[in-house]
Amino acid sequence: MMNMASPRIEQALQGVASGLRDAIPIMLGYGPLAFAYGVLAVQTGLSVAAAVAMSVFVYAGASQFMAVALLAADAPMGSIILTTLVVNLRHVLMSASISPYLGSVSRARLAALAYQLTDESFAVISERASREGLQVPWMTGLQSGAHLAWICGSALGTWVGSGITDPSRWGFDFALTALFIALLLAQIKDKITLSVAVVAVSVHRLMQLSVPGPWGLVFAAMIAAWTGSVLAERQLADPDVGGNKNEGVSK
Repeated sequence: MMNMASPRIEQALQGVASGLRDAIPIMLGYGPLAFAYGVLAVQTGLSVAAAVAMSVFVYAGASQFMAVALLAADAPMGSIILTTLVVNLRHVLMSASISPYLGSVSRARLAALAYQLTDESFAVISERASREGLQVPWMTGLQSGAHLAWICGSALGTWVGSGITDPSRWGFDFALTALFIALLLAQIKDKITLSVAVVAVSVHRLMQLSVPGPWGLVFAAMIAAWTGSVLAERQLADPDVGGNKNEGVSK
């Protein structure tokens, strides 16, 4: 029995190690971003323990930055919870898109994997899923490495943050925006993805001008997802619709 289990354990450990290696770019990006969050959190008045606990249990960069901003504005706790919930509704769409690759995984493991799913890890997971499928050990290594980097960066930021009087002077308030811009550019690979990006940005901007609150983000994501599905179906009927998938937007 032990001899039969050993190859499985070794294979699982190799998968985790491979996931950790693939997580290195995410970890390098998360370090400065989490550091910025830690600085802003203590500047808002959160204790070091509370700020780090949010990174451990909430682990949602955009929502953590938004929660810190709302706390700084003395917003009611109910509105903070509702706003962060709405912002994180995009995770429903992300989870739905990778669930077909995890059909045989138990609900307990799915819950653990979903807990650590982020925009950045989703981008890496989606690319791998379309290329060679998904393995739980690899996803565990990828997401655990990214989560650890976020926690460590947050802790360091809270420690340094007490000595910084003006975070915006150092650009910490722009860190999350810069990361999402980089993620967007990395995902634009053909005419379809470019069209989806343009639709998402345009709809979100229009919603910002007409609908207060975070609902514009959810609506823009839904419209962009619908646009992508329609264009993908058209590409199946006519391969020229999406352009050459090996041809980048820019050379």
